[in-house]
Amino acid sequence: MQRRRTGSKAEAFAADFLRKQGCSIIERNVRYPFGEIDIVALQKETVVFVEVRSSRGGDLIRPSESIGAKKIERLTRAAFRFLQEHPVLQKSPVRFDCIIITDVNADPRISWIKNAFEPARL
Repeated sequence: MQRRRTGSKAEAFAADFLRKQGCSIIERNVRYPFGEIDIVALQKETVVFVEVRSSRGGDLIRPSESIGAKKIERLTRAAFRFLQEHPVLQKSPVRFDCIIITDVNADPRISWIKNAFEPARL
C-alpha cells in the first residue's frame, strides 16, 4: 500500500514537472493487459511515453537501471496500442523517457532522462 502511494505521488510530481517544462499531459496511467504507461505527454509535436521511477535516497540500484528488457517490451506494446487508438498522433515523432524522483516523501529531486531507451522490436 505504501509503495503504491509513493508511486502515485511520484507520478503526480512527474506530471507537474513536465507541465512546467512546457509539455502537455495527454493521459496518465494508461493500462492494458500487457503493460502500462505512466504518462503520455506531448512536447511540441513529439509524443513522449514516460516511465516514472522513484526511490529513497539510499537505494542500491538506480531507478533507471531497473528498467529491464521485459519492461521495455511491455512499454513498447502499450505505446503501440496507444498510438493505434489515437490515429491523430500516429505521424508524430515518438520518444521514450524516464523521470526519476529521489526522496519523493522528503525532499524530492527530479531527473529527466530523454530517450532513456529504444523501443523493443516486436
